[in-house]
Amino acid sequence: MNANSDGEIAGFVLVNNGEINNCMVLEESSLEISANKAYGFAKTNNGTISYCLVTGNITGTEEAAGFVGVNSETGTISNCYANADVTASAGVAAGFAITSSSTQYAYSVGTVTGTTAYGFMYHGNASNCYT
Repeated sequence: MNANSDGEIAGFVLVNNGEINNCMVLEESSLEISANKAYGFAKTNNGTISYCLVTGNITGTEEAAGFVGVNSETGTISNCYANADVTASAGVAAGFAITSSSTQYAYSVGTVTGTTAYGFMYHGNASNCYT
């Protein structure tokens, strides 16, 4: 996988403005998502993501999240999970999301390492979620 010109990469889509259901990003131990800013599934979600999963290693310099970077005010995420080791060598790392307006029935497992590290989410609203 290659990062865009801003040094950002996501396992499935950089920006979702629609609906994504029943998708998987399965990273084998020999393949990693790695860039300046790295996200397991999406950088930004403005739509709906449900019943999706990510496995693997997510590595960013400034920022890394196991599932999504930003789940916006119009975005919803439900019934999704991240089974990933997440590392941000010089910034914020989150097991599931950096920030989210609405996340339900989600979970994250794996090691989270960064200058600032959060097991599930840095900032936002979540219900029935765990890490």
